Amino acid sequence: VNDYMLELVSAEGIKIENIYYCPHHESVGKCQCRKPSPFFINKAIKDYNLDKDKCFMIGDSKRDIESANAAGIKGLKIEANENMSRLIEEIINTNL
Repeated sequence: VNDYMLELVSAEGIKIENIYYCPHHESVGKCQCRKPSPFFINKAIKDYNLDKDKCFMIGDSKRDIESANAAGIKGLKIEANENMSRLIEEIINTNL
């Protein structure tokens, strides 16, 4: 699925540097990488030397926002399947 998605966005001139995902199902037990843990956000911040003040997490669940807050970045909530173009434009134009 990830390879297919990367192929689709690449055809549009978009480059995704990395995909972080938790391979563990919550029914198996807690793990350090499953949201709301900030594990992968913190990993990306470290891997790419990101400035937390300039980072955003756009998500459609409470756990997404909790994960962002735990990592010390701005969490922005959208509705499931909502087009996030408006929110991205707002981030770019107003530096939320």
